[in-house]
Order: sequence, then structure tokens, then C-alpha cells
Amino acid sequence: MGTPGIHPAWSPDGRYILFSAADTSDMRVWDLWRIPVEGGIPEKIGLQRSWGMFDLTVRPDGRQLSFAGRGGASTDSELWVLENFLPEEK
Repeated sequence: MGTPGIHPAWSPDGRYILFSAADTSDMRVWDLWRIPVEGGIPEKIGLQRSWGMFDLTVRPDGRQLSFAGRGGASTDSELWVLENFLPEEK
């Protein structure tokens, strides 16, 4: 895992912090991660995209996540909203 991106977000239940980080083998590839607030090992959530995920926001019901993305050039900006993809509690 590379350096975490900016603008992490809390999970709705307050048990995790969500953040994006670049892959150390290819800094253009970013993954979404979560880490337990109580401590532990970060885990990939399963979302990957190129050139970062910024301004993470999670709805209070935990069913939607939004973030801003940027491509290799400043004109390649995107806004993503994802539904029903966060892992279920174990």
C-alpha cells in the first residue's frame, strides 16, 4: 500500500476509516481501503481505479459511497457514486 490519499471518511457505524491509496508497484492505480478504528490491519474493499479517489463520502445508511476522481490530466475529472458494494459486517 502506498501513501493514503486525502479526505478519508468514517464508516456509518463509526468502526472503520475508509481511505484510498496508490499501489506501490504502479502509482497510477489506486485502491479503496478500510481500517478498524480499534486498530488492526487495513483491508482492500475491492474498488480500484486509476489516478486516485478524493473527497470520499459515505451515506449514513452505508449503502452509497461517492468520490471524485481525476485522470492523468486535469481535464479527465470524474464523479462516481457506488451503491451496495461495501462488505457486510463479519
